[in-house]
Amino acid sequence: MKKHRDKLEAYLKVHIIRDSKILAANLPGSGSRRTLHGSMVSFECSSTNIGEILVNDNNAKIIQRDMEFAGGIAHGIDQLLEPPNLGARCDEFTEFKSPVTLASGIKVIEYAR
Repeated sequence: MKKHRDKLEAYLKVHIIRDSKILAANLPGSGSRRTLHGSMVSFECSSTNIGEILVNDNNAKIIQRDMEFAGGIAHGIDQLLEPPNLGARCDEFTEFKSPVTLASGIKVIEYAR
């Protein structure tokens, strides 16, 4: 578990904005905010669903608002936010060969990346 502790920490920090107690209704007008991870997060009103608040250009939406606790205010979102330096990669690929038999009975080699 210690092996992935830094990744877990990054995922948690990208969901936390320090020194801010902003009600959900005020988030769209608050501008971009810096997370504990150091990345920016932004909020905007949905152009299609009245009252819906979108996070990071519609990557997530707020589904639970204004949960107050001793350290601030939390808002629940419907998706996990990805830290900018983690997650999926597109700079490499793996190629493998797989034999496939077509409906006509012809065997071919299928390449996947």
